[in-house]
Amino acid sequence: VREMNQLILRQTLKLIWPVLGVYSFYLLLRGHNEPGGGFIGGLVLALSIILYDLAAANRSPLLIKIQNSLGSIFGWASLVLLILICLPMFFGEAALAAMWSSIPLPLAGKFSSVLVFDTVVYLVVGIGTVSAYLNLNAKLKEAALS
Repeated sequence: VREMNQLILRQTLKLIWPVLGVYSFYLLLRGHNEPGGGFIGGLVLALSIILYDLAAANRSPLLIKIQNSLGSIFGWASLVLLILICLPMFFGEAALAAMWSSIPLPLAGKFSSVLVFDTVVYLVVGIGTVSAYLNLNAKLKEAALS
């Protein structure tokens, strides 16, 4: 019975995680105009990746790559955020002032610095949460073996 329950759970998770991934992207795009945004979208993204890991029999190469390149991801995110902070000052605006373009985007309205900021937050929160999950999972396995 336990093996059957695990099989059902794994198959259900395989169906749910892509839906959550798409929904997290929707939350990101709607976030600066409606409730949602980078933080909530990033948490839903992390949940979909964690469910993918739970549904898989073996650890995904993507999760291993995320864990190994966490420092460079956060470094690039910091650089983009620094540019977003300083860019409005070159146009005589206050730091972190929103800058909008006339380029329309589906679901998101117009391309803006707010959307870029939300996207960086989305990736940092999503990848950071997945990294915390992987580290906690490794510590729990280590504790179980001792």
